[in-house]
Parts: sequence; structure tokens; C-alpha cells
Amino acid sequence: MATTSSTNSSSSTSSAASAVTTSNIDVASIVSQLMTVENQPLTALQAKITGVQTVISDLGTMKSKVATLQSALATFEDPSTYNNPNANSSDAAVVTATANSSASIGSVSVSVSQLAQASKLLVTKGASTNFSSATDTVAIDSVNGFSLKVGSKTFNTKDAANPLVSTGALGATTLTDLKNWINGLGANVAANIVQTVSANDYVLQISGTQTGAVNAVSIGLGSLDSASSSALIGLSTATAGPYTPATTSTSGSGTGASFTVNVSGPNAGTVTMTGGSGYQVGDTVTIAAGQLGVGSSATTFKITSIDGSADQLAASSITNAQDAIATIGGITVNRSSNSINDVVSGITFNLVGQSASGSSASVTVQQGADNSSAMINTLIKAYNDVVTQYNTYTANGNSGSSTTATNGDFANDPTMLSFVNNIKSMFAYGATDTTNATISGYNSVADSAKIDTTNGYLQINGAKYKFSSSGQANPSVSQFVSWVNGLGAGVTASFDGSKINLNNSQTGGSNSIDLSGTTNAVVRTTISLAAMGMDIQLDGTMQFNTASYQQAASSGLYTKLAKGLKMGFSGSGSSLDAFLTSEIDPAKGALVQQIATQQTSITSLQKKQADLQDHLNQVQNNYITQYSALNALLFQLNSTSTSLASALAAVTNINAGK
Repeated sequence: MATTSSTNSSSSTSSAASAVTTSNIDVASIVSQLMTVENQPLTALQAKITGVQTVISDLGTMKSKVATLQSALATFEDPSTYNNPNANSSDAAVVTATANSSASIGSVSVSVSQLAQASKLLVTKGASTNFSSATDTVAIDSVNGFSLKVGSKTFNTKDAANPLVSTGALGATTLTDLKNWINGLGANVAANIVQTVSANDYVLQISGTQTGAVNAVSIGLGSLDSASSSALIGLSTATAGPYTPATTSTSGSGTGASFTVNVSGPNAGTVTMTGGSGYQVGDTVTIAAGQLGVGSSATTFKITSIDGSADQLAASSITNAQDAIATIGGITVNRSSNSINDVVSGITFNLVGQSASGSSASVTVQQGADNSSAMINTLIKAYNDVVTQYNTYTANGNSGSSTTATNGDFANDPTMLSFVNNIKSMFAYGATDTTNATISGYNSVADSAKIDTTNGYLQINGAKYKFSSSGQANPSVSQFVSWVNGLGAGVTASFDGSKINLNNSQTGGSNSIDLSGTTNAVVRTTISLAAMGMDIQLDGTMQFNTASYQQAASSGLYTKLAKGLKMGFSGSGSSLDAFLTSEIDPAKGALVQQIATQQTSITSLQKKQADLQDHLNQVQNNYITQYSALNALLFQLNSTSTSLASALAAVTNINAGK
């Protein structure tokens, strides 16, 4: 029995040891399963954040499409879109022209006497010598420098603000240095080195970049320390000298020189010139009569060299700056440019050449091509983009009328995009001619106009004219008509026996007329969508109807659009354009505010997410700590159990005599 008992004990201990050995736990797995449950609120919060982010993205997409619709609508409603005249010239060799929306249809005669041109000058090394290369040296007066006058401003190589940088040997100035100095002034002038008749012949070309006498360019080559001149001409009698004439004139731009003249005989003598600037070799100087002795006549001479050197810089003019002179519509004008846009409203004349003697060209302004079809189709596309996007976002697969099994992002909250229904209803209202209005319900001019002279007003393109300014507490129809016509606001009023008619009196204008405070009905002309070639489809989108459009076009649709129609108009500030603008207004637009609200919600949810994540991290750490401790305890118990099992096995073996 002892043996049996020992055997049983051994078996039991072994089983116990085995049980303890297999009782260790997988902490990571247990904590992971527990956190799956704990993370459910976080998962739900993250899904909510993703949903709000989707809403923000969708609202941004819708805002962009609404903005595109608003832009297309503004173009469609703008009269200038259809007032697209073009101008043609009968002689493009004399004048061409362009016209904008303010140009009147008709013709105007143009005769060109003179074209505007810019200054163009050549600078050479001497009176008869070109530069040998682009790096050839340039003789510049060391005291007075090289001056360049552009328009009314004079620049000089001696100016501290714009100094000439010389790069030649021993500090000499090269032709390229002078060119670079001119081009670096930032003035309306350009310099260019030009090779002429051979590889060793170069000149400096200086050109004004703007036409007109006011933009003339001239140069000064320095002072005249000593000058040689040609023989005096016009002095017929010998008169003793020397003389210092005070009254002289020159053919060039030189000023400030003093002259000393020694007369040796009839038409003979020498002239010494000192100081001054701007004189050039080849200039003619005239000495006034009486300046070379009593009874002397006027005499002239030419400058043949400066500073005693034939290598002194010389300049010559290729073209002189001058204004354009033209007769446009009987008015002779001088302009600094060949492009003239301030004589006839809306027309820019581009002068190309001079007219033949006694002839003139004719510029004719005609209405441009009918672009109403393109404008209508552009509007339809922009409108359909909004409606189609709305249909996609609000699609409900559970609806019996739905054509899709997929729910849109706003299927459960379509009210967030309910403004699209306002767009659809206002669009369906059609286009109203706001430049005309009729107030009906009268029998004679003596009837009361029935207007509120306390709060009522007439509004013309944004400008309000209060009825109280009529000076009448209860104006009659006649007095009201006179008051409107006296405003000078671009609107005329008339009475036809039963109605007051208000009309835009400006040709091609865009004055919208609105009234507030009238008792009698205000009637306007409204054009339906069908009358513009637009058909509403079952899904709310629009389709262009070519046949309807062509019929409307033949009935003067283009002319009606050119007056400036308003879609969905029901009063000042209440139109489809005003509604769309209010929806996307950057400061207070409804769509903008909805996006801002959702972004605020995102910020709040993300804070909750961060807080919840911190909490879950703590919970996970607690689980890890608890189950790790439990695992350690089980390990200790397992070790103790193993020891006890070993001891019991030893006792059993002893008892068994082993």
C-alpha cells in the first residue's frame, strides 16, 4: 500500500507541477485585448474627426464651385460683355485703331501730319574719326565731364550718384565704359556700340526709349578750353580787336562759353572760346551785329576742333525727338506718343504713317460678333457644376427616388447645403431688365404718385435718391416725373396716361433702377430661361436648347443682354449675384462661416482626442503593471510549487527505499 500511495503522490505532484508550469500568462496579449475595448471611444472620436474633415473638404469644393458660378454670372450680367465693338481703318498704313465697350458705333476721319519719334544720336571719336574698337579710349573732359540730358533731367559722368567707372589701362575710359554708364542710369535712354564700315570702325548710338519732344535726349561733350574755328563769315570790314561779344547764339545745344575775337581783316580773324558745356565740333556760332566794333554786322563761324585736338568727341543727330500731330474728327492734336486714346471716347488710335497731302483715313467702329451663346453656355456649365456636386453630396441610397445606392457625405444632413435650393429657385426665376421699371395704377398726371416721402427712395446703380428730396409731402404724378428727370442720374421718367415709365437714358449704360416706398405695383420685364435657350432638367441641372436660343437670338436677345440683365432679381440687393456673393464673402459669407464652424469643431475634437489618448496611455500602463505583477507572482508560485514537488518526490523515494 505504501508503494501505491507513493505512486499516487508522485503522480499528483507531477500533475500539480505541470499545472503550475502552464499557468504563466501572455501579458501583451491580454493588455492588447483589454485596450481594444478601452480604445472604442477613441476610435469613435477619430471617425468623427475624419467625418468633419470630409465635411470641410466638401464645403471647400462647393465654395469653389459657387465662386466660379458667381464669376460666370457677373460676366453674363455685365453689359460690357456684349458691347464688344471693333474698329477698322480704311488705310492701315496711316492709322490702326482698337475700340472698347464705351466706343460709339460710327466713323471718324484721321489725318496724320507728323509721327512722334524718339531722339537718336551718334557719338564718334572725332569730327571725322570713328572708334577703332569697343575698348577704344574716350576723351572726356576732366573738369566738366560728359553730360546727358533725358527729358528734363540731366546726368553727368561727374555725378557722385552715378559715377562713370573707367576700366581701361591706367584708368582710361573706354567706349564700353561710357555705354555701360548710360545704360545704368535707369533713364529713358539706351546706348549701343555699332560696328560700321569696317572691323576698325565703331560708333556709339544713343537712343531715347520714349517718343515726344518732352522726352528729347541731348548730350554735352565738355568745356571748351581752346577752340579753333573756321573763317568768320559776314564781317566785311576790318575792325580792330580783340572783342568779347556778349550776344551770341549757336546751332547746337552748347551754353555758357565766353568768346574772344581778334579781327585781322575782312572776314578774317581768330576766335577763342572758354568754358561752357554742350558744344560740339561742327556747331555754328553767330555773333550778333555790333558786337565786333561799331557798325559791324552779324558774323558766323564753325567750331572745327575742341581742346586743340581733332580727336575730341563729336556728336551728330540722326533723328530729333518730336510729337505726333494728327487731326482726328476735325480736331488737331499734338501728343508725345503715336498711341492716342483721349480724343474719341473708347477708341485708341495708333498712328503708323503720314497721310498723303489732302487725304485722310477713316476709322469705323462696328458692333462685334454675337457672343451671347458662349456666355450662356459658360453660365450653364458653372451652374450645372454646383447642382451636380450638390446632388452627389446629398444622394441618399435609401430613398426610393434615388438613382444611386451610395449615400453622399451630406445624405444625413442635407440642410447644410440647403442654400443650393435658393440658387436653383433664383436661377429659375429668369433674367430681369433692371434698367426699366413701370409704376402702374394712375389715371392722370394730377393723381397722387402714392410714394412714401419719409422712407421711400429711388435707387440707381447703388446711389439712393430719397423721395423726400422732391420737396413735396404728397407729390403728384407730374411732380414725381419732373423730380426724376431733374436728378441727372441717367434715368428718365414719362407718363403715358396710366403708368409712370422709368428708363435708363444712357446708351450702353448699366444703371439698375430700384424703388422702395411705392404703393402702386412696380412692374419689370423678365426673360424666362427658355427664352434664352436654357431648359431645366429633372435632376435640377440646365441644358442648352439650340432651337430656343436661335429663336431668341433672332428676336433680339443680344440687344437685351447688352442692357445688363439680372438673374433672380427681386429688388435692390436681392438677386442671384448678391446671394452668391454673400455666400462666399471672405469675412461673413455663410459658406465661409460654415467652414470656420467645422474647423472650430475639429480643433475641439482634436483636443478631446489628445486628452483621451493620454488617459488610454495611462490605462494601458496600469494594465501592463497589474498583469506583469500577476505574471511575476505566478512565476514565484510556480517556483515554490516546483520546489515542493521536488521535496515530496524525494520523500517518496526515501519511503520507497530508493
